Amino acid sequence: MTSLARPTSATLPCDDLPTYVQLADGANVLIRAATPADQEQLRAMFYRLSAESAYFWAFVPAAGRPRWAEILASLAIAEFPGQCALVACVEGETVGIARYDRAADSQEAELGIIIEDRWQSRGLGRLLARQLASIATCQGIPVFNARVLGENRRCWRMLGAVFAQITVQWYSGEAVARLEGLR
Repeated sequence: MTSLARPTSATLPCDDLPTYVQLADGANVLIRAATPADQEQLRAMFYRLSAESAYFWAFVPAAGRPRWAEILASLAIAEFPGQCALVACVEGETVGIARYDRAADSQEAELGIIIEDRWQSRGLGRLLARQLASIATCQGIPVFNARVLGENRRCWRMLGAVFAQITVQWYSGEAVARLEGLR
């Protein structure tokens, strides 16, 4: 899942960040607002992604390509209202980022999440999605849209675990999912 919209760094409207969360396996993860200082960590995270994870995020074979590392790094910059980016950090290393970008004059925002391979399927994506949805609610955003490849089963499971209503429109193996309400 990816968002290529122009990145930003807004003050979070909810007061519960930064926060440490404990995953079901006992791992402690710091969730906080992304800042421009996170760009180098995000570049490094990109190069740790498997080819499959990079593909599921970029929708093209992107593994190892510096241009895509820069795009991922740029997601740490959130400077406009209606944009929010969160990072997940473990022992000083960034292992995931989630962000939304609200379209101008819209009640909807595009959602994008990428988690490093060794942290996938551990509940981190669900935690980030829930936190973003909470922040979005504070900003008057009730609906997300997410682009997801049909074969990205982990992402579909995560979205189904977080959002109460999912409506999907298909375009040649790629879906635009409309996400509403939390489970």
